[in-house]
Amino acid sequence: MRAIFIDATARTVSEIDHTGKLKAMYQTLGCGLVDCISVGPTQDVWIDDEGEINGTEKGFLLAGRRFFGNALLLDSNTRDDCTASTVELATVKRIVDFFELAPARTN
Repeated sequence: MRAIFIDATARTVSEIDHTGKLKAMYQTLGCGLVDCISVGPTQDVWIDDEGEINGTEKGFLLAGRRFFGNALLLDSNTRDDCTASTVELATVKRIVDFFELAPARTN
C-alpha cells in the first residue's frame, strides 16, 4: 500500500510501497519498538518509540509535534487497521521541518 516515508537522516520525504505490518515497520524505521500517533482525522504517523531517549539526534516537526528518527505516514480505518496514505506527497514535503540536535557540550 502507499505510504509516506520521512527519513530524518537523509532529510527526505518520499512515497514508498509498504505492507503496513508491524515487522515491516521495524525494518523500515530501523527500530525495535514503534508507536502510532494520530496527526489527522484518519492519518497516523508511525515512529521509533524510543527515538527520543536512544540518542537519536535527527528528527522532524509535524502537526506541531517533535519526532525523533524516521517515520511512516499511513491512514487508518474505523477498525484501526493501517490503510494506504491519502495525503499528497507535496503536502507532507511542505509541512515537515527537519532538525538536528547539537551534541551536548562537556566542560
